[in-house]
Amino acid sequence: MWCGKRQAASATACLKKVVPILLFNQNLDIFNCPLMDGRAIYLFKFCFMRKIYSLLLVGLLAAFSGYAQNVSSYAFSSNSSGSYSPITGGTLIKNTSTTSIDDDVYNNLDIGFTFSYAGTSTNKFSINANGYIELSTSTLSSYAPTSVRTYVVSALGTDLIGRQFVTGSTTSGSKIVTVTLGSTAGMTVGDLLTGTGIASGATITGLTSSSITMSLNATSTGTGRNIRSINCGTIRYETLGSAPNRTLVVQWSKFSRYITNQPSDNFNFQIRLSESNGAISFVYNNTYTYSTTSILPNVGLTGAAVSDFNTRSTTTSWSSTTAGANNTASCTLSSTVSPSLGLTFTWSRPSSCSSPASQPTSLLLNSLASSISGSFTAPSSTPTGYLVVRTSSSTPPTNPTNGISYVAGASDLGGVIVSTGSSTSFSSTSLSPGTPYFFWIFPYNSGSSCFGPI
Repeated sequence: MWCGKRQAASATACLKKVVPILLFNQNLDIFNCPLMDGRAIYLFKFCFMRKIYSLLLVGLLAAFSGYAQNVSSYAFSSNSSGSYSPITGGTLIKNTSTTSIDDDVYNNLDIGFTFSYAGTSTNKFSINANGYIELSTSTLSSYAPTSVRTYVVSALGTDLIGRQFVTGSTTSGSKIVTVTLGSTAGMTVGDLLTGTGIASGATITGLTSSSITMSLNATSTGTGRNIRSINCGTIRYETLGSAPNRTLVVQWSKFSRYITNQPSDNFNFQIRLSESNGAISFVYNNTYTYSTTSILPNVGLTGAAVSDFNTRSTTTSWSSTTAGANNTASCTLSSTVSPSLGLTFTWSRPSSCSSPASQPTSLLLNSLASSISGSFTAPSSTPTGYLVVRTSSSTPPTNPTNGISYVAGASDLGGVIVSTGSSTSFSSTSLSPGTPYFFWIFPYNSGSSCFGPI
């Protein structure tokens, strides 16, 4: 709280007299504040505020450590012996019309818990049908997401479509399609079929590796026809487990590269987010890749800017990828270079930063016409920085949350963020005369090799 122009000097005197007592006597009574006369009613509040601050200095500031801002510091590991466990519950996204899931986006979905990632915490995510999610309330379609989108978690970021198709021949009046190229493994009884010679509304009633039985007779005879199962591709998401060990699973099933002139692939994969340790995993179950022609999906993460990335790269083997040199890095995918069944990629956060071992001392405040400046002595443990919060009452602010980036000037934690950084001085401006203000300082640790708040 500041005391106005005429009382600013007296306020400083008040602090000078009170601080030595506050540093050694947390039981200081408010009536020990000096200069308590009719002219100094605001000085009373000022000294009272200093007592509360001193109490919190020891009581609340000892454990503010959190998560790193940069995904580039996440550690990568690969497991070629992993297993793929498909989910069957949760929320199913399936196009049941005459078109397939293609470039679709699904925004502002619930993770099911608060997930800390890239210097922020969120309980929302968005899905892009092209093989990735964003840890934000919305997304836009991209075929190269790690180079243009932020907060991206990309398992197979490229132009995908949720359908299956084969090349085959039909005979007018017959319900049988003879398969000549491709695989029927991704098709299912009940799927809707389209293609030359296929009757409108025909569905699959039977399947073998070499034939498809339809519900309706073919309308014409021909060979080399693209027979499409257009509504079989699905996206499903589900939160598994119970707090604090929940996992969000986002699953793509029966997807293919977007292609119109040859049989499809059968891509199945998951993105998994772990509540307990913040790990991100991709699990692959690509049962069929038809073409020898390569596509180049983005595989990896981006943070608050696309310049903060953690991508993977290979041209020969998904089991031995290397760190991507840039945010455009890709993993070659073809019939000869593809992930093995159960291949699991995991990105893990580094170990947490340690909490500051000691606290700042000797806070001094000076008031001007509409501002208060402050300074304090750094502790011997030298934390990375300090978060300064201003409140308008003696009620302590909410403790800072690990993983959150706090911005100076923003209303947060039940007050206003005055500053954040390594400086041991601060200034709070645009204040109102005659109003009490309370300042709270939280030391924190962070760094490139450990997780700490900003």
